[in-house]
Amino acid sequence: MTSQQPLTAALLLLSALYAAYAAPTPVPLLSIPTPVSLPHLGVPFGPSDKSLVRCVAYDEFVSNAVMTYAVSYLGDNTAENAQPISAKDLRPFTPAQLFDQLYQGEASSINFKKTLIALKYAGACEPKEVWADREQLRRNVYTYAKAESYAIARSSFGELMLLVASDFVPAADSPDWIRFRCMPRNSVDLAQIAISIELSRLRNEIGEIRFGSFLDLTSGTTLAFAIDDTGSMSGEIKAAKQRVELITDQLKNSINRPHEYVLVPFNDPFIYDITHTRDSEEFKQALRRLYAHGGGDAPEMCLTGIKWAIQKSRPGSTIYVITDNDAKDYKLQNLVVAQAQHKQIAIVFLLTDELKVCGMSFYYHGDQLICRKLYEYIAEKTGGKVLVVRKDQIFRATEVIKTGLVQGLVPIRRETLFASKNDPYGFPFAVDPSIKELVIEASGSCGSLQFQNHLQKHTPIEKYGQTLSTSFLVKGGQYGQWRISGANSTSKIACETEVSARTSFGFVVTTFVKKLNNQNDCYKILNGQPTNQDAVAFYLDFYGEQNLNARTSGDRISKIRFVNELGDDVMPPHMIRHHHGDVTEKIHFESGLPAGLDPFYLVAEGRLGGIRFSRYSTYKFTTTSMEISTNIADVTIRPGLESEFTCSVTNRGDKKIKVAFDVSAKTGTILYEEDFTPTILVGKTREIPIKIKLDSKVQVGTSIKITISTKDVDSEASQYHVIEAIVGQNERPKMESLTIHTIITTRFAETKVTMKVRNDKRVAREAEVEIMLPGEAFIMNLTMLVGDDVMIGSVEEKRKAKRIYNKAKSLNFGAGHVAVRDKSSQVYKTKLLVPPFQTATFELSYQQLLRRENGLYEYMVFIDPKQPVRDLRVDVHIQEESVLNFVRVPGYESKRTYRNIRNVNKILNKYPSASPDMTYSEDRRKCHVFYAPTLSAQAAHSPLGLSGIFTVQFDVERRQVFGESFVSDGFFTHFFSAPAYVVAPPKMVTFIIDTSSSMLGHKLKQVKLALKQTLKSFDSQDYVNLVLMNDDPRPVFDDVMMQATPGNLRRAMEIVEELEAEGGTNFEIAFDVAFENLMPYMSFSDNSVSMDDPGAGADIAAPVEGTYDRHAKMIVFLTDGKPTVGQTDTNEILQNINLMNVERVNVHAIGFGNLPDMGFLDKLALENGGMAKRIFEDLDAASQIKNFFGDVIRPLMSDVNVEFEKGKVHDVTVQHFDNIYDGKEIVVSGRFTNKNSKSTIVKTKVTGKTATDYIEFDFVIDQSKAPKHLLMSTHKLELFSENMWAYLQIKDLLDQSVVVDDPDIKKEIEEAALTLSLAHNFVTPLTSMVVTRDEDRATIDRELLIEDMEADVAEEEEVFEVEEPAMELDDVFSRTLGIDHTSSLPGSEELYGMYGKVDDSDVYATATMSMPITTTTFGFHADRLRGDGGFDGGWLYGDPHFVIPIQDDFNLCFTWDGQGDEVYNILYDSDRDISINAVMTTAHENDFDRNGSFVSAISFVLKRKNFVMIVHPNNITLERYDLTRKSVTFPVYYDFTEFIGNGVVLRVTDVHPSSANVKITIDQMDFQVVLRRDWKHYTTHLDFSIGRDVAQLTDSHYDGLIGQFVNADIKIDEPQIVDETEQSHVVINGRSGTVRKWHARNPAISMKTIVPCWTSEAQELTHFTHENYLVDTLLATPKYPNAL
Repeated sequence: MTSQQPLTAALLLLSALYAAYAAPTPVPLLSIPTPVSLPHLGVPFGPSDKSLVRCVAYDEFVSNAVMTYAVSYLGDNTAENAQPISAKDLRPFTPAQLFDQLYQGEASSINFKKTLIALKYAGACEPKEVWADREQLRRNVYTYAKAESYAIARSSFGELMLLVASDFVPAADSPDWIRFRCMPRNSVDLAQIAISIELSRLRNEIGEIRFGSFLDLTSGTTLAFAIDDTGSMSGEIKAAKQRVELITDQLKNSINRPHEYVLVPFNDPFIYDITHTRDSEEFKQALRRLYAHGGGDAPEMCLTGIKWAIQKSRPGSTIYVITDNDAKDYKLQNLVVAQAQHKQIAIVFLLTDELKVCGMSFYYHGDQLICRKLYEYIAEKTGGKVLVVRKDQIFRATEVIKTGLVQGLVPIRRETLFASKNDPYGFPFAVDPSIKELVIEASGSCGSLQFQNHLQKHTPIEKYGQTLSTSFLVKGGQYGQWRISGANSTSKIACETEVSARTSFGFVVTTFVKKLNNQNDCYKILNGQPTNQDAVAFYLDFYGEQNLNARTSGDRISKIRFVNELGDDVMPPHMIRHHHGDVTEKIHFESGLPAGLDPFYLVAEGRLGGIRFSRYSTYKFTTTSMEISTNIADVTIRPGLESEFTCSVTNRGDKKIKVAFDVSAKTGTILYEEDFTPTILVGKTREIPIKIKLDSKVQVGTSIKITISTKDVDSEASQYHVIEAIVGQNERPKMESLTIHTIITTRFAETKVTMKVRNDKRVAREAEVEIMLPGEAFIMNLTMLVGDDVMIGSVEEKRKAKRIYNKAKSLNFGAGHVAVRDKSSQVYKTKLLVPPFQTATFELSYQQLLRRENGLYEYMVFIDPKQPVRDLRVDVHIQEESVLNFVRVPGYESKRTYRNIRNVNKILNKYPSASPDMTYSEDRRKCHVFYAPTLSAQAAHSPLGLSGIFTVQFDVERRQVFGESFVSDGFFTHFFSAPAYVVAPPKMVTFIIDTSSSMLGHKLKQVKLALKQTLKSFDSQDYVNLVLMNDDPRPVFDDVMMQATPGNLRRAMEIVEELEAEGGTNFEIAFDVAFENLMPYMSFSDNSVSMDDPGAGADIAAPVEGTYDRHAKMIVFLTDGKPTVGQTDTNEILQNINLMNVERVNVHAIGFGNLPDMGFLDKLALENGGMAKRIFEDLDAASQIKNFFGDVIRPLMSDVNVEFEKGKVHDVTVQHFDNIYDGKEIVVSGRFTNKNSKSTIVKTKVTGKTATDYIEFDFVIDQSKAPKHLLMSTHKLELFSENMWAYLQIKDLLDQSVVVDDPDIKKEIEEAALTLSLAHNFVTPLTSMVVTRDEDRATIDRELLIEDMEADVAEEEEVFEVEEPAMELDDVFSRTLGIDHTSSLPGSEELYGMYGKVDDSDVYATATMSMPITTTTFGFHADRLRGDGGFDGGWLYGDPHFVIPIQDDFNLCFTWDGQGDEVYNILYDSDRDISINAVMTTAHENDFDRNGSFVSAISFVLKRKNFVMIVHPNNITLERYDLTRKSVTFPVYYDFTEFIGNGVVLRVTDVHPSSANVKITIDQMDFQVVLRRDWKHYTTHLDFSIGRDVAQLTDSHYDGLIGQFVNADIKIDEPQIVDETEQSHVVINGRSGTVRKWHARNPAISMKTIVPCWTSEAQELTHFTHENYLVDTLLATPKYPNAL
């Protein structure tokens, strides 16, 4: 056996350092230095020049680290319209150079540059408290990114990066770090690896698409529309459709192709069918579905539509609003402006001239702008524009949409032109060599404009109403001085003009502020507008700096100007010397900005390509006298509850202000005093309480965005403040104890983890348990206990368990779910709500077989309580039948933070902590390891306690060469290792190493380090070659396996050191090359492949001279991704490999990182006698890769078989093994055929090949010889032999299922594995564990049974019958949803009983009356049970509009005006004595339609069934009709179905915070109520529909507002056109009237569904007077005079 070379110091360093997701390989403990302080600066960080040669500026460090990872990401994910990346050609290594290569110089890197800037400036002020909890900070990042709140995700990740970088700064170097944020050069490499690891974790958590959006590597922007779709908009909608069709077709393969599309249709009162997609065809389909309809009730919900479009659009986008009407929701104007400014979104209005300018007296409604002035205000504040055109010009006007999509558009000149009548006007502008395209736009009174290029060629600018716009491609050589000019003969000129350019050169400005006269304050990134009491710093970061050529053209940036709308300087320019765009330019106003400044742009000027250039900021800067702050950081926002925080508005000006105030939240309902306009005196603060209420379904960890805006009513000065908050709790419940008890019996370990969590607060808090398990562990049990409430886990088939869990969550039941996520590691996580002042206990048990690796067994347990725990204990009991050779406890490996190691000796020092105790039994067959670190020892690791791995290692004496057997309870297990005298054979190894561009950075560095260390272990008998896998895989040594002489190895290591990452990944060719190199060394004497055999392939190389039969031949394959070049179908690749291999070469595989397809790699290894392993990106990944290489290249025995005497055993696990490797063992388990047989001896044989011999060991297993030492143990592991057998059997079956292609055989194998898993309660890839309360489980099972019945009905499409047994109403109530009727109803609204409102305390009063419900058999069609039957027999919606289909081509519609609390009968069936009544309510004060009335409750009174159901927007009440008047009310917050009996079925579906569907079946009649709730600007109300089957019951006669028109007699005259409106005369049930053609909606389908109708005054056609439809209460029966 050749001794291995020691690791180099660098590898030892890498191996020792922490990574948060390390593979379970122990490393030496760390000596952790005192943490270095994070930078804390009076001004934003950064050296002013590059004079600090001893360190690397943090912004350069961030750029290099993230750029490297971005290139690696793009190697796996090619961007749209992008070219493959060659990493070696990225010189200089900048974002602009990356985009030049990706998009051939056609795209700007500005968005990616903004990402880098957000990351590097994060944490510019003092560290946040959350930084102490680094894991919580990571989770916040993941939550924000998953919610696609990328701005706050980048900021939070930047804070994490700063923390990680600080771990690598030694205390001696901290002054440069604290003062300048400058990193020691010798720390940069390791710190960059750590950053890459954090990026990998983020990528794995949020997925590839979101990660690409997080980095913002795309080239396009958002094409966003908010379109008014009322009846008068048909021309505008048609024009938008045509324009989008043209744009998407023209830009299909263009760099300007939109990255995503947003469509928000709006009208009054609804915003519906929002489309947000990256698929242009899907967007076009959504547009094609859009059509003009309805109208007549202007104005529309324009600003709500814009608000939704802002939420969906990327920062920096433009939203196009097309309307011809005023905004009904004008009160949202300040919020819309604030949200658009925050995301730097421009809003462009395309208005037709039918939207007239209001007279001066009508510009305002109170203090709010309205009419066109409102749109002009929004456009001006957001950098947009208002285009007013005639309807026949609208298509031409939409041409501006295409110019707005130009990628990388940067303003290069802004000017407001003024001129008198007949005077010429214009201005020059410079076009520099970086400009690819120009976009010129002007608005206002502009006359006729034209532009002329450097050759004086004139081109007119097209005019659309009052707007002019054009675009022009700039070709090479057209650089120099250009000009815009015009002439006018009719009026004065006041023309706002902007010239923008598509260019790869520009800048991004970041604004910092801090309070004046506050020495303790530090600069923070601006949120809103700076105040006149703020010191201000502008930091300008340039991109595309490679365009500046200082040597040949004298290029440089010379000054920064401060320019107003007119193009005038408002302050002296900031002059710059020797600036070439490669460092940040910093402009400080330590005393604040001067008072009285006009709003201004920052303008960079200088020379580029020898030509003068200018670049404007996209955003206009101004100061305000208002300052907004909140205390939301001190508030916990919880789902289902109302949370309150305070907003403080301070007047920093010199005169009093009157403030208009508004708040909006993307999630939840915001409550505050609307129309609140407080007056705030100078220097004073007004505190405004704000409440936010979230739906109970909102999950803890959800990101919510709250926007607060203020506006001075007199001066129109504004301010805004945007908050990103995470729903959850500020403090975790306290963990009282954490005990880990483990019994290891004959290498089989059972671990029981018990945690007790105490909630010592007055409110319920959620306790989360997260445990990482070894990759091959099987969970056996989970128990959760709160007080006397016990939940025990049960193992179910995976899909069934998921259904149970999802149903539990939908019913709001507490539940846990355990499933295998990844073969390499498992993270178990569950949550439980702990009531106030109670303790919850979690118990998790799992089993695992310890595999022998490197000559020992290793048991590891992951500990991460996220807080110091007073009672923390680890108890490990090892008991073996053989004598323990040794037991070692390397100790606890900390995983909390990255730490800097200054020298190798420190690695070997134990971290000061409580030492484990270890006690042997006298015979050394047992050992007890006990570890109980004190609170102080835990806190020494981190303020959050321990986070890492506790490891125990051991081995047993091996006295028999044939191994050892264990017998118990009719089962046996045999362990066998290659005898010590067996030497490893010489080897012939081809390494296939992924060198594609995705390997750029630390991954390739670590692989090269591991390869070089592995090559050092080769000796001169060995042969080696390397295949470099990228676009065009090639061997390092052509057509030959290189003998491993010292000289050849040096040459190979030199080649390895020079490897570079580039190109894609071609698996197929890489294996072709590898087998082609190995083929000449194969022996064909076994005739397994004939050289003349056509199936062997014509290209097989001729064998080389010599004999290589003794050499162990293998291919070791390493990749970090999937095939991207050539054959990408992995099944085809596997088939080709199997054809080439014919089972002679072992193929081993490493999946490096999160992206490789481990299913493919597992199958590759299993089919080719190899091993596969995933190695996660980690600081010690090089060590893990080297260990895997070392394992697989040292096989000691091959073709190993374990044979048993025939007829004596059965159900034996795998008996054939391709190889046994050095330091490892094989395990075979089975069952004895007859435990009671007189002959207890089973003859056994192990055979196999070594490098020199064929060996055979004969021995016996005696089933009567149970392990006496184990049986006498006080720590017995029950059924360990049976469980070990089942464990191995399941593992073997799962492996077989991987390699089997026949679906029938695969199914049989998986069913066998599933049966074993269920029988032994193991969580495996085929099963999951679900944890529920017993009583909840009964409800869940019933719900699932109903779903299955419905599915069967839907499939069969036939009528079936459901029979309900007779039962008491009490039973109905008590079983309904498993509700505890004695509990209170959290968050309940007003509840109605028989006589109106009832007290909340009675809501869940137990119904104790006896009310028999007759056994009834009733039938359902499948569509009715599915809930999609036709509800078009008549309906009411909104405020309220009634619609009744009287015949196929005639729908009658009318509006009914009711007063608050009036109750009307809407349907009465006298034959069945059924009354349906509705109570009215008036609109609330925030409703846009304050004069409307709505339906707030609907009752179904079934006298003959002695039953009443009352539906409210938030709950449903069941009542008895008799004199007992008993009732029960329950909330509607989840889907459910109740077969109440007596012909009544209640079904609640599609439950959302703002709506739900309630479907009620009474005998053969269907009804639907749609709940409309939690709408800020609309009154909570109900919509109601009756099924078409109601009208089909010929034996019934109906009365009521709707009922009287069901099956009505009708006569319709021929329609006439009167005043451009279609009218007709009708006679319905003898009542005549005039009806007009109109449109209505059908809420039973969706509020988008428009139906034609004929409208009438209600009193003309209703049979009775208004008063006749009134009833006294919801339970009353109407009394109609002379009923029809």
